[in-house]
Amino acid sequence: MDVAGMFAALSGKETPKMYDFLKRLEAVSDDSDAVYPYLDDMISMLKSEKYTIRVRGFRQLYRRTVKEDKKCIISKGIACAARSR
Repeated sequence: MDVAGMFAALSGKETPKMYDFLKRLEAVSDDSDAVYPYLDDMISMLKSEKYTIRVRGFRQLYRRTVKEDKKCIISKGIACAARSR
């Protein structure tokens, strides 16, 4: 499955399966910047009503993608998500 498919799948309800996708995305992020274009998807996950989806979004944003964020998109997105809660 490609990165776009894994991000789409992260909103699912099957926690073990979603955790597997998250781990795969983290591995992709370790090896390349292929996850960076999905910052908006990660930020929108932070606004979810579901706790597990917010955690998945935050984990991917901060643990793996922040190192590539030269435009401070993550900080702005987190601030916006916090205001919307």
